[in-house]
Amino acid sequence: MAKTLILGNEEFSNRTAILNDVTVLQVPALSINKETEIVEFIKSNIPTDLDRIIVNVNEIDTELALDIALRIRLMIFSLKRTSLSAIIFVSEFSLEAIIEPHVSYVLLMTKGVYLVNQDGLADSIENANPITPTQYVSEFLNLIKIQPKEAVEGRHSIANEWGAVVLSEVITSGVKSEFIPLQASSSLYFMYCSVIALNVGDIDKIINDRPRNFLFENLKIIDTFNYLLIDDEAQKGWGDVLKILMPNAFATICDKKAMTYEDLPQDIRKQIEDGEFDIIFLDLRMNGVEEESIINPEEFSGMKILNGIKEINPGIQVIMLTATNKGWNVQAMLYAGASGYYMKESPEYHFPLKYSEQNAKSLHNTILECLDNSYLQYVYKEIRNVSIPTDLDISDDIIKQLKLAFSLIIKAKSYTEIAFSYIALEQVLEICTSYFITKIWVNNCYEYIFTENSDKCYNYNEDNTFDGYLIKKLEGKEVPQWKKIVAIYYQLFEGVSNDFASKIRKLIDLRNQYIHKKNVKITKDDFQDLFDEIIKILSVIK
Repeated sequence: MAKTLILGNEEFSNRTAILNDVTVLQVPALSINKETEIVEFIKSNIPTDLDRIIVNVNEIDTELALDIALRIRLMIFSLKRTSLSAIIFVSEFSLEAIIEPHVSYVLLMTKGVYLVNQDGLADSIENANPITPTQYVSEFLNLIKIQPKEAVEGRHSIANEWGAVVLSEVITSGVKSEFIPLQASSSLYFMYCSVIALNVGDIDKIINDRPRNFLFENLKIIDTFNYLLIDDEAQKGWGDVLKILMPNAFATICDKKAMTYEDLPQDIRKQIEDGEFDIIFLDLRMNGVEEESIINPEEFSGMKILNGIKEINPGIQVIMLTATNKGWNVQAMLYAGASGYYMKESPEYHFPLKYSEQNAKSLHNTILECLDNSYLQYVYKEIRNVSIPTDLDISDDIIKQLKLAFSLIIKAKSYTEIAFSYIALEQVLEICTSYFITKIWVNNCYEYIFTENSDKCYNYNEDNTFDGYLIKKLEGKEVPQWKKIVAIYYQLFEGVSNDFASKIRKLIDLRNQYIHKKNVKITKDDFQDLFDEIIKILSVIK
């Protein structure tokens, strides 16, 4: 049995005695400019299982009646089958008399919408049927075009919220989350953009409450870490959606407008400089409408802030958030040291769901990669703090080699590039042994002595015990590099680490195995482990 909703009063409903399953809803005197109130009225009062809606335009303001009806058509995600119901406007005025230059009036030209007078209502009810998903696409969506009525500042806000809502939907695979769309989502333009890319299959699943097929079941990142969001419009949804994406992470939000790094609040700059954040999310344009006319990417506020962050520490992981799809802007961000970027989806472009999912997956992978690389800011900070006596001839060589290794690892993507970075880092040990240890011929064999004081080098084992001295017989093998390094650390400089010998042997053996093509992979964790041991030995050199 067909279900009918009458937007009017009881007196009007009495004239529709031919109907059986009827609900009457009185429309309050809503302002056409208060979109949020209109949307809330629809969500709170319109059922999701209607077959027809009769609107008494003689009682309700015409523009308001059309606005409500158009929103019912567009709100298919929340109203389900009702959005496809037949809509009958009852008015004593002709079509020509009521059409005005307002976006809602386009609804009268679409399938399943009728304009009749009181006398013609019975016939219309008899013949009015809900539209099909195919008709919804071909004879509604394909016939309407809704533009934003807001000024440029409003468009910027809508775009910000639009991108956040789209990302939220993908992260949760369409499951309702705690993230609640903000004011912009009540605009007709926002609603139009949310449905325009739907196809017939999507609509069929929506109205029948069948879940849509998402490419990725779970994009949430459950790691615990600290991140900073720098976005002047973080309150437009990005603060919320990042919390959904990274529920266990600790967020700090900076929503102050800023043109340069120095314009950021002092406490935020101090936290950045102290290395408190594993990842920073940075909006490319921190001043909205004020940056609409900028062409040179270097002039964007986000780029200036990025440059300031990278001057402090190039190892800090920064993900840029941008609505731009211009290749030269993306190239400039990456060249300036951005670890990656997320292309905020804009309502100006009607991307299908699959694109949104791939875009979200790319952000997910970028965040994980940044977490893997977050130790790089520690590496840079330690290199900057290395203090080797300037009277040692190797001081400059070691610093240069450390910087070379850092410049390689910060760009490394493949295992081969990581291995090159690792080998470059291991050269610091080669520099140390070449400087501190000399091999001399004594009693038909080679002995190893410390260059500084001619003491013989002890032969240390992995458990830090030693037995005898380092020697090489005439036809014997060269003493392993790790034993020389261990002698320098424990004997020459009295290092105190209990596991230095075992760790440094393992790390040098890994380098040798790679060099001799033993089919091993060197990872970023290996680089970090080697770096930690090198810092130990550099910290004791006097």
